[in-house]
Amino acid sequence: RRCFLTSDNGKTWKDISGTDGAGPSSNLPDIPLHSVVWDTSTNPPSLIVASDAGVMRSTDLGASWHVLGANLPGVSCQSLAIDNSVTPPILRVGTYGRSCFELRKPTGGKLVVRSNLAFGTLLVGQSAELPVQLFNVGDTDLEVISLGFLTGSNMFDITPPLPLPFTLRVNEMRACLARYAPTVAGNHKVNFLVQTNDGVTPALKDIFASGSSVVASTPRLGANANLKFGTVSINADRTLPMQIINTGLGPLEIRNISRTAGSSNFDVIPAPTFPFTLQPGEKRDLTVRLKPSSSGPLNATFEIESNDPVIRNSKPAGTRTINATGVGKSPAGSNLALILILVGVAAVVGGVVLAKELRD
Repeated sequence: RRCFLTSDNGKTWKDISGTDGAGPSSNLPDIPLHSVVWDTSTNPPSLIVASDAGVMRSTDLGASWHVLGANLPGVSCQSLAIDNSVTPPILRVGTYGRSCFELRKPTGGKLVVRSNLAFGTLLVGQSAELPVQLFNVGDTDLEVISLGFLTGSNMFDITPPLPLPFTLRVNEMRACLARYAPTVAGNHKVNFLVQTNDGVTPALKDIFASGSSVVASTPRLGANANLKFGTVSINADRTLPMQIINTGLGPLEIRNISRTAGSSNFDVIPAPTFPFTLQPGEKRDLTVRLKPSSSGPLNATFEIESNDPVIRNSKPAGTRTINATGVGKSPAGSNLALILILVGVAAVVGGVVLAKELRD
């Protein structure tokens, strides 16, 4: 989970993981590290490390670290190999379950946009900002002609506005903020638009901004449950948790939780008293039980009814559906007991015969 550097053939070592308190944007993440290589084309040489969450690079001998590789999946990267004999060097990355990747410097100007514009839920009238970073990862300068959100998305904008057009030099980064300021309640999403002169990068990037807004008194129903019971013996039982959460900003009334379809072998224990109310941010832990009465596949559908005004999947407003599955299995205890009894009898009979033969 740490990276150490030696400059005296291993006599002394220095922790270069980035323990300066600058946070995850400048330090190596505290996760398993699997491989390391040097890029000798830079001065000083760049240190490249493969981790469980991607590839990181330091161009200042470990003083700071940055994510390397636009569009490289954020998965466990197990091995690195670099060919420093070519210019620019070629870096290859072997991942766990996502194949191998080759990283090389693109020719011409090449735009990469780094952002995560999932704003979550805000009150109508509030606003939130998230960073957007524009990188030129190519080998020539790049001109950004326009950037922003599609027409009609008056709830999203860029702040402060960047002077357009502007030039991104080789390896230069320009940052701005995307702002979400909802004026009406609902779910909102839009595409982020960037136009450049590179001739390759599409004008419409596959980058989306999304957010939802509610009025001050709006409750929101959330449920956290994985009701896959697996195999359970007949007349035995297994329980799994189900958590109900009020993710909104007003009181949430849970009016009923009922099994609307499927096997009666599933139930909620103990059965809650309805209605009950969850305040904003409050949670309620429940227990779902499977007690099979027959063998074979079993399933059921539970519905949670509340005063949440949002309609999901054509269900009535405030209704949330949760599915439960399991398999009933005949107990093997009686068969095993019979086998043991038969084996025991055979052993006794064999002993009697053997004793008789010895006496003869």
